Amino acid sequence: MDEAYLILHSTNYSNSIVLFGNKIVCEGCDFEKIATIHPNRNTTVIINTKYAYDLELRSEPSNLSSLCQITSYKFAEHGTYMFHVVEITSDVGACFIKQIGNPSNYWTPVIVGVIFVVLYIALTQLWHHRYRSQYYNYFLSNILHRQSKHIGQQTVNQSDEDTIRATAELPVTNSIHLPNPRKLPKRLRALDTFRGFSLMVMIFVNYGGLSGQVDVTDLKTLRILGVLARLASCYFFTALIVLLLDKKDNERDVSDSTDVKQTLRTELFNCIFQFWTQWLLVIIITTGWLLITFLLHVPNCPTGYLGPGGKHSHGRYWNCTGGAAGYIDRVVLGNSHLYNDPTCKEIYHTKVPYDPEGILGILTGTLLCYLGVQAGHIFIHCTRTSRICAYWILSGIICGSLGLILSHGGHSNSWIPINKNLWSLTFVLILASLAFFIVTILYLLVDVYRWFTGAPFLWLGMNSIVIYIAHGRFGTSFPVQFLDNNTHVEELAMHLYGSFFWSFVAGFMYYKKVFIAI
Repeated sequence: MDEAYLILHSTNYSNSIVLFGNKIVCEGCDFEKIATIHPNRNTTVIINTKYAYDLELRSEPSNLSSLCQITSYKFAEHGTYMFHVVEITSDVGACFIKQIGNPSNYWTPVIVGVIFVVLYIALTQLWHHRYRSQYYNYFLSNILHRQSKHIGQQTVNQSDEDTIRATAELPVTNSIHLPNPRKLPKRLRALDTFRGFSLMVMIFVNYGGLSGQVDVTDLKTLRILGVLARLASCYFFTALIVLLLDKKDNERDVSDSTDVKQTLRTELFNCIFQFWTQWLLVIIITTGWLLITFLLHVPNCPTGYLGPGGKHSHGRYWNCTGGAAGYIDRVVLGNSHLYNDPTCKEIYHTKVPYDPEGILGILTGTLLCYLGVQAGHIFIHCTRTSRICAYWILSGIICGSLGLILSHGGHSNSWIPINKNLWSLTFVLILASLAFFIVTILYLLVDVYRWFTGAPFLWLGMNSIVIYIAHGRFGTSFPVQFLDNNTHVEELAMHLYGSFFWSFVAGFMYYKKVFIAI
């Protein structure tokens, strides 16, 4: 998979020339030698098709002057290409690439996969309505049977009932009118749906990186941190903030009525400003991340370095992967307890381990978690659906705007790049922005208008931790995975099947009313 043939052909060069290349995702990297092109002879190389390339032709490896260049060329999988080189002068050449063999149509399985997902969601909606209708008909038939069974006795006792009703209508001395009992807050099904959607995406993506299980018996190389550890840490610190600084009597009655009007000033105070002490502490935590990231001295690395190390910046900072975040993890936890195959290793050929769920990221993760708490505050204290949606959308716009400003519109050479491995501040803000928008849409579809039941994502969201742990433990075993992924078609099929499999498990637990929470 992810390979193509590149045939190198020199038309009129009398001497050997050298082709250099660099993946465009490898920013600030030196060009590396791909192959030597000999005169009057074709040279065939296998080239990776995951990323586009910048290609450069040189007269010899030590000579940095370029004879010709091709920028941002993307090879297609299983294609065959001819790289033609023509000498114009001793210092100038012409080169171009021509496709001579048809590549595989890798978009076809993607389109088919999307169609399968849409059909699966549609079938779950039909199943849900069918399931509910069966139970509705069952209870309705029981009620009708009971009514027909007791119709005779109801006729006999009609006169007695009239007497009792007349007596009940008489005024009672010193009687007290009791208000309707307080309705319990409803569970926000849109949030469970969103959680399940996120989990299904995680499972689908993880199948590309699951290569085996961790040997927990080898404590010397046990990875201490991880996804669940990151979630637990962020939830723990966020819960402390809320429990220690929350007011006791700040919950309202969430009922079916959403027409109770509040002034804008009162609503803003109830939703945001009354929690100013919590926001102050969260801002202090975020400031702490900024100070540590940009001011902590890391030996042999520039202060405030946020790059991947390795080949980045022309190899000047090989052991600076992750900057301050990576340095703290290596000092506190040790290299043997960190993730040894970060995503940057494939591109930048890094030498030191780096854990994307490291210690420093807990600070920005806590900010993201508290933004979720703020979404809950808005839902609880706003009394109108339109206001809830408006505040969520406004929050998404604010977070997204801050993230784009700090990252210069998503550029890596910016104040704070959007970096998932670092859990940078901009990454958290952009992620929160998307979450606000998505939960608004799901809230309208699932809870307000009820055009969408939430299934199958709702099933996963109701047992998210259990499904995630089971996926991590048994995700590569039969019957979840049983094919060697030698092509993208097989790989996509297995990834979709694995995601559907765990949604089936979650659906079975949902309809059996088995919910396991921590």
